[in-house]
Amino acid sequence: MMRRAPLWMVALAALYACSAPPQRPVTIGELKSRPVEVHTAEPAAAGSDRARERYQEFLDLNRGDAQLRAEAMRRLGDLKLEAGESARIEKDLAQGSPLDTTDAIVLFSKLYKAYPDYPRNDSVLYQLARAYEADQQMDRALATLDLLVHKYPAARTSTRPSSGAARFCSAPSAMPTPRPPTPR
Repeated sequence: MMRRAPLWMVALAALYACSAPPQRPVTIGELKSRPVEVHTAEPAAAGSDRARERYQEFLDLNRGDAQLRAEAMRRLGDLKLEAGESARIEKDLAQGSPLDTTDAIVLFSKLYKAYPDYPRNDSVLYQLARAYEADQQMDRALATLDLLVHKYPAARTSTRPSSGAARFCSAPSAMPTPRPPTPR
């Protein structure tokens, strides 16, 4: 048979619970006094591969601020272009094989079409032209640079359309082969 606790014990326990001082809410100002723990034993995973994964995960969510999505698309395109260029360097450059920049081309094209008012579309077009050039699509690269110069004549100098155009125009497949002069 179970024994019940005497009534005075229950009352004492209730009084004790009520007598505890009320806890006040923690404020942001109190964070200054708290120590910050930084775990340096294991470094955070970093690198282009991880960044590409994170940007892709964000874009796969299919929600969020339009400006953040546009910036994530642009940055992911940059990283994919960079990865394609790195892959080519690792391959035999003498082969002249195109880079694996298809993903970057698709991303930059989607970004430009989906966000026509994106403030950095000049950079998007420049990177798209670079991706076309890396993929040995010189006609498209030059057409994209033409669009960049016509649509954004005051493009920031960081976009460097003139140096890019010079590099594209100096590419052997972009320039027609000169014919020897005809004798008179």
